Amino acid sequence: TPLTQFGNESYDNVATNIYSYVPMMLFFFPAFVRSMKEKKWSVIVATVLMLFALETPFCYYMFFGFTAPYGRWELFFITSFITFSGLEIDHYSDEPKWTKFTSYGLVISLTIFAGVMAQHLIDTNDNFIQRSPYISAYGATAVMCLYVTAVAVIMFLIKKPEKRHSWLMCFVAFEAAIMGFLTIEGHWCGSFESANNGLFYNNELYKVNQKIKNDDDSYYRCWSYLQNESGRNDGMRNDYNGLGCFHSIYNFNLNKSDTF
Repeated sequence: TPLTQFGNESYDNVATNIYSYVPMMLFFFPAFVRSMKEKKWSVIVATVLMLFALETPFCYYMFFGFTAPYGRWELFFITSFITFSGLEIDHYSDEPKWTKFTSYGLVISLTIFAGVMAQHLIDTNDNFIQRSPYISAYGATAVMCLYVTAVAVIMFLIKKPEKRHSWLMCFVAFEAAIMGFLTIEGHWCGSFESANNGLFYNNELYKVNQKIKNDDDSYYRCWSYLQNESGRNDGMRNDYNGLGCFHSIYNFNLNKSDTF
């Protein structure tokens, strides 16, 4: 997004991943063309709004209470994308060949573009140096292009929807396993006994919070000395009586807003 390049924001805030499963990406363009043939013009409106939301800062601030830019709202975009593309699964065999070839070309082009931009960010932005992969982004892009080609060929050759479902499950499971491994490698694993300043202090804080909730069952703003760089999930871990945010400080004045 533009925030990653020009906003100089932290990596974890805005360098979010809008990666979707390759079959879903290949299904999107034929699904879009079919919607146009059926005169479902609302699809155009939704697509334009999604692109606007992705490429402008507004949603990154709005979905984090205008306190800081944050990209996790893109989960909404991904689930919408997968849902729309998934509607095409049983119609894919009936689509004209030009939509399938065009879809493949678009996915390959976007994959190459993403790889070039990823390498550019690593080379030019200090926020991304710590996340440099084992191989260059160019190398990863080459591997990804080969995989996209293999999936496209298999999806093109399959004629029966039932068989396509089985292959689709295999591809999704394979990609989910790979992405899970890369995520763990990139974010590391920590011990729950030492996380957030240690298990003992968190157990004590949890007991305190339970006593507070017994006396006051409303929403409230809470702070503890455990709240530091390693305690960003403190509110979720220790059961503050507030909204599901990283930090219950965002519950400020919630009682008043809750009355509307």
